[in-house]
Amino acid sequence: MFFNAGVYQHQYGDYLEDFRGEVMGWGTENGIKFWKLKMSFGEEWGENGYLRIAQSDIMAKFWEFIM
Repeated sequence: MFFNAGVYQHQYGDYLEDFRGEVMGWGTENGIKFWKLKMSFGEEWGENGYLRIAQSDIMAKFWEFIM
């Protein structure tokens, strides 16, 4: 999964890789609600090892992987 910074928003129709992360928080940026996840890819990945993912049309997929 490629991610650099900002709130990740899945584009409908694009493949969404399976991934796992620990929910560390949530928030809103520019009107977009997101979950903040601590990922297992190391601090060099994303935002110091974290991913902010939009709470949007991908929630059904996202909930499959919350532990």
